[in-house]
Amino acid sequence: MKNKIRLISLMVLGALSLTACDFLFPEIGGSYSYFPVWDGQAHKADIVYKDYAANSLYDFSVAPSQDNAKLLIIPVWFDESYKYINPEMKDTIREDIQTSFFGSAEETGWQSVKSYYEIESHGTLTLSGTVSEWYGLETTVRLSDYRASISNTENLVKMATEWYFANHDDSRTSYDCDKDGYLDGVVLIYGAPDYTAVGPAIDQNYKNYTNLWAYTNWVQGTSTKNIFIPGAKPFIWASYSFMYGQQRVESRTGDKRFYSGDTTHCLLDCHTYIHEIGHLFGLTDYYDYSDTYIPAGGFSMQDRNIGGHDPFSVYALGWAEAYIPTYSTTINLQPFTTSGEIIILTPGFNVHNSPFDEYLIIEYYTRDGLNQFDATNLYMNSPSYTKGPERKGIRLWHVDARLLYSRTGSLNPNNFTTNPKSDVYKMAMMMSNTYAPAKSGYLSPLGTTYADYNLLHLIRNDTNITH
Repeated sequence: MKNKIRLISLMVLGALSLTACDFLFPEIGGSYSYFPVWDGQAHKADIVYKDYAANSLYDFSVAPSQDNAKLLIIPVWFDESYKYINPEMKDTIREDIQTSFFGSAEETGWQSVKSYYEIESHGTLTLSGTVSEWYGLETTVRLSDYRASISNTENLVKMATEWYFANHDDSRTSYDCDKDGYLDGVVLIYGAPDYTAVGPAIDQNYKNYTNLWAYTNWVQGTSTKNIFIPGAKPFIWASYSFMYGQQRVESRTGDKRFYSGDTTHCLLDCHTYIHEIGHLFGLTDYYDYSDTYIPAGGFSMQDRNIGGHDPFSVYALGWAEAYIPTYSTTINLQPFTTSGEIIILTPGFNVHNSPFDEYLIIEYYTRDGLNQFDATNLYMNSPSYTKGPERKGIRLWHVDARLLYSRTGSLNPNNFTTNPKSDVYKMAMMMSNTYAPAKSGYLSPLGTTYADYNLLHLIRNDTNITH
């Protein structure tokens, strides 16, 4: 591929000092001296995912990742919910939804959505919101209309949103913190199990339950956009069953059969909700939809729903601070989970201070902070997941987050930029991690020729740079 980044030898940095590191280095023969300590500052990006979404070629909006974001969370009771949930446990589940999204780490046994993102953003983001009563108690919502239809779900989002504001004295504009005319995010927690929980108990083929999973989507068109009466745009659709593992499900729902989470080491499992909120902020998936490759290594929140986010995502949301050295130097790098510090290696960073470029990231990985829980406990006790590395040290990432620009929707690999802000062009991500040959929409928008190139790649000794 043209214009691939020139890999820089790590020797050009001279020395990289890891604060609080306990590595034992082998004896190095001959003379050696450190380069001078870098006297520059680490800086946050001046452009974030919100800027890209505002000028995207595709019809979507994202929640603000800086300052404040407010969620409207609506539990949905179907006409068949009683088959999966003891109706007497509705209030218990609603309380658990409240705790999962806005509770403390102590209340969940790990992290809530709020506590997770406020830790990871280093105080840059304050996440708030409301959990409504169950929608569907005063009107019949038929599960058969939604268990296999994504398009019907979009209509349900709009109906449930209008129901909430028609029945509550609550300011719609308070849920539009960035004043873009859309609610920051609507979350429907549906009263039916995820299809993976339904399958073993009811329908081994899952054929009637293909919409019962967790995803983030967008109400299509701009009919709901109004800065005075903001409507639904980005939304999350997820089951209540993701909160529960085998150990907790019966005591919280009245039925022991339906669970999709892991509460072996916590009280409520918020992993899936945290992952989906990442999409709400604009982040894409980093796992391979064909289940063939593991480009991002398997241990980060937008990859396999575990651990903290990768350093590119944190940087692109405006939370990480990057050192970008321009000469051989020594940098005292703090652990990423606690400091948000990274080093960007590039022969020439863009003048916009934009994360949407091609470069290498050096991260000082430690298994504390948001990594600790999943680095200690194997999620779901399944070989499909991995625990984080046991030793602290460097993780090296290759990022290709350049943007394609177009007036017409036709994309050319030679038309790329690092700046999403334009009055003339619309933007699209150049690369993708979600390689799936049978699903062209999950490749790079440039097609199969570019399918071997990733947006984010964890460089490892035993893995090729493509995939």
